[in-house]
Amino acid sequence: MRIGILKAGTASRDTRERAGDVDAQFRALLAQPGQQWQTFDAEHGVLPERPEAFQALVITGSPAGW
Repeated sequence: MRIGILKAGTASRDTRERAGDVDAQFRALLAQPGQQWQTFDAEHGVLPERPEAFQALVITGSPAGW
């Protein structure tokens, strides 16, 4: 199963030091053996060229919404 993470922001420095950035946190929480995860820097306009190639897309929150 291919899963994409659309990373819409970066966690605070304190959070990154404690728990990793938001994409790492989602992987730690949701990843199962056999899955392939790929992060896209959506905050800077990097998106999957073929979103249909993924079985799921996870969209993270951004600091603007915190």
